[in-house]
Amino acid sequence: MNISTVAREAGISAASIHNTFPDMAQAIRAKTGNSARSALDAGRVERKRLAELLRLVRECLKAAEKDVVRIASENARLVTENTVLKARLASRNVVEFPGTGLGSKRRLRSVA
Repeated sequence: MNISTVAREAGISAASIHNTFPDMAQAIRAKTGNSARSALDAGRVERKRLAELLRLVRECLKAAEKDVVRIASENARLVTENTVLKARLASRNVVEFPGTGLGSKRRLRSVA
């Protein structure tokens, strides 16, 4: 049973029941479990769930943005290092001494 069914049985429109007999409309909703209060409560619960989901998504976005900045910085460093290495490779008059150069700060190289 719903408002449309009652209106059809009475030979009037559902809007008439809502507008002319609001107490009857509320009683019908209460019997079917579709009261305004339960609809509001369901809406609140859904909004709360969506707000929490939005908070989690924003957290993930913030972490991803930090990763992008970190990766961009590392990429810029590697591009610079690659440019220097290509220049050294192309130059025949540069001699690198052990313990110097780009890799000296990160690791020790053995010279054979």
